[in-house]
Amino acid sequence: MDPRIDKVQGSGLGLAITRQLVDLMGGRIECESRPLKGTKFTVTLTLPVAEKNTDDLKLPPVRILLADRDEAFLNTTADMLASMGGAVDRADNGRAVLKMTEAGHEGGKEYDVVILDSEMPDMDGMETVKAIRSRDWDVIPVILLSSYDWVEIKDTDKAAGVNGFVNKPIFKSSVYDKLNEFLHFSEEKAEPTRTDADGLQGLRLLIAEDNDLNWEIIEELLNIYEIDATRADNGQICVDMLSQAEAGAYDAILMDIQMPVMNGREASAAIRALPDKDRRNIPIIAMTADAFAEDIKACLEAGMNGHVAKPVDMKKLFCELKKAGLSGERSR
Repeated sequence: MDPRIDKVQGSGLGLAITRQLVDLMGGRIECESRPLKGTKFTVTLTLPVAEKNTDDLKLPPVRILLADRDEAFLNTTADMLASMGGAVDRADNGRAVLKMTEAGHEGGKEYDVVILDSEMPDMDGMETVKAIRSRDWDVIPVILLSSYDWVEIKDTDKAAGVNGFVNKPIFKSSVYDKLNEFLHFSEEKAEPTRTDADGLQGLRLLIAEDNDLNWEIIEELLNIYEIDATRADNGQICVDMLSQAEAGAYDAILMDIQMPVMNGREASAAIRALPDKDRRNIPIIAMTADAFAEDIKACLEAGMNGHVAKPVDMKKLFCELKKAGLSGERSR
């Protein structure tokens, strides 16, 4: 045994705290000590089997703005969200959050959710939330992160515009459940209602879809909510139909990605290069089974405004259409 150890006097506080924690968790702690050999402590806990494997938790193609003052936490959390399928942008202060949120709003590529640290330099989490809500961005869910207990401050923060709270350290399951609470993407999600489509009745959509069955399904679903749908069999036909149609004939395009002749990304790039301002600025929502972060990024870089995964979640689609600034009233 190292003779220096005998000269270090501990208070025993660490062991006392460990015992209390083990007791609170309904476990037991045992000690086995042998003179001149050392001491072994064994902690036994009975824990429930996890309801779901965190490796199976996958996010839909959502755009997330994550902000935290701690660089290590920011990077590890962003990597975790990206591993689940989210497209994550990072910020380390409140003013950067406002700048990035405003750029997304003005560019028609609004974030699906903003996750903020409660304590940041320059502008803390609550100041940033208030600034976001002072703009016309009420549709964006904002989740606040903190190491402290929310019990005493939840009501005040919710009144200021916070939608939800997640405690640090952050885990896959907790952030997945919280995001699902606002974005409704899990298999248990509720069916869309007419209320979800409020303000969209009368929209005229151009649907670029080469698969006959997929077209029939999306057309039927849109008709239920009084949204008109016109089909283009591939990307080239979609570009031609938009170019040749009367001004204002279509309010938005739902663009499949995998199509013959011209795929969705190529068609979107061609539309964004059209000479007519109104036609080239038409909102384009991607529809694809490719829900990984790199696929979302590729769609956005091609000029698309949003992204919905196949099979199409109508709630998500309605949300994307509204975020693009669309309403059926305008198209009548």
